[in-house]
Amino acid sequence: MSQTPQPNPVAFVTSEFADDPDFAELLAEFVPEMSVRRDHLQKAYEAGEFAEVGRLAHQLKGAGSGYGFPELTEKAAIVEQAARSTDRSTLQFVLDDLVSYLERIR
Repeated sequence: MSQTPQPNPVAFVTSEFADDPDFAELLAEFVPEMSVRRDHLQKAYEAGEFAEVGRLAHQLKGAGSGYGFPELTEKAAIVEQAARSTDRSTLQFVLDDLVSYLERIR
């Protein structure tokens, strides 16, 4: 009997500082904000407010490393740069990647 392949479980992302008790309270406040930030990014994109997408991505870029999420900083920087261009398909692609990442932060 062959088994049907199962989808890979979602790989959650945790802070590099997750085991540092000094960061526990900060992370407890930061992590739940990701769904709100994700929603704001998506609404700004859907409204065609690309400058706002760039501003929101800039905020995430700055916060990523400080909270132990360097990949967040990298992805947000790419979105920030793409938001300055007129290439909507590229912005959609990189924004989708950032949104997916935000959804995996725990």
